[in-house]
Parts: sequence; structure tokens; C-alpha cells
Amino acid sequence: GGSWTILDNFSLNVGRHSLKTGFEVQRYHYGRANSQVPIYQMDTVEQILSSQPLSATVNLSLNPIQTRTETTRTGIYVQDDFKLRPNLTLNLGLRWEYYSPPTEVNGNVFNVVDSPYGPFRQKGEPIWNTDSNNFGPRFGLAWDINGNSKNIVRLGAGIFYSDEPHRQV
Repeated sequence: GGSWTILDNFSLNVGRHSLKTGFEVQRYHYGRANSQVPIYQMDTVEQILSSQPLSATVNLSLNPIQTRTETTRTGIYVQDDFKLRPNLTLNLGLRWEYYSPPTEVNGNVFNVVDSPYGPFRQKGEPIWNTDSNNFGPRFGLAWDINGNSKNIVRLGAGIFYSDEPHRQV
């Protein structure tokens, strides 16, 4: 396993605007060793309920299957904290995110193409289709009701993306 991250942020105050921008790139490396567990074949409900398999296959190999998977997450953002009045600040921003599909160095990771029942993607193909249009707008507001910092209303909303793929059916 292991990972690394590169990031940087930049801020600039201009009049009533507080401008911010930045980026972050994360690279993940993780490995796994899998050994074959016994495979049991049961053809009827009775065989399942009585735990009496029709056959069993046991792999006695001492060489587990080694996999090394890699993926990258990238994010870039810009935002502006705009002080409309001394007691009212508006925050507007936009973030772009990209999550690369995991890849295995020997092409041993696979997934189905479009349904849980197959067909499977070919060896070495990405396990999901890439999605590079993850633009997430952000909106925020801070209002000091009486201007004395005792009663403040804060509001925020945005569109956020996950690194897990989503299916369109």
C-alpha cells in the first residue's frame, strides 16, 4: 500500500472580495494477496440446507494471487467570499473533480459492462467508464442578524461527487 498527495491553495483579498483557488491530486497504491478458498457445488435447496455439497474443489497452492491496484483523485476549485454588507457575506464557488478508475498493474481487475449479470469487460480495460464532467457549484451565506456576532445564520449548499461509480439504467 501507500499513497501520496500534492496540493496547494492561493488566496487574494481585493476590496470586499476574498478570492481563493486551489488543487489537490491524490494517488493511491494498494495491494492484496488472495488465496483460493474451497469451491462447493450444490444443485438443490436440500443440499444447501443440509450442507451436503455435490462436489468440493480445494486449491492446495501456497502461491496466493497478488494484485496491486492504483487510482488517482483530482480536484480543482475557485471561490469568492463577497461581503455584501458588514453583516452579510455571500460565498460562491465551483469545484471540478475527477476520479480515475482503479487499474491493476497486471490487468487482473475486471467488472461487468452494464448489469450485474455481465458481460464482463476485457482484461486490462477500466472497470468503469470515466466521468470527467464532475462540476460542483457551491453556495454559502453568513448573516449576522443584529451585527453583534451573537445571532448568526449560516447557510450552505453544493453538488458533491463520490469516487464510487454511478450507473445510468
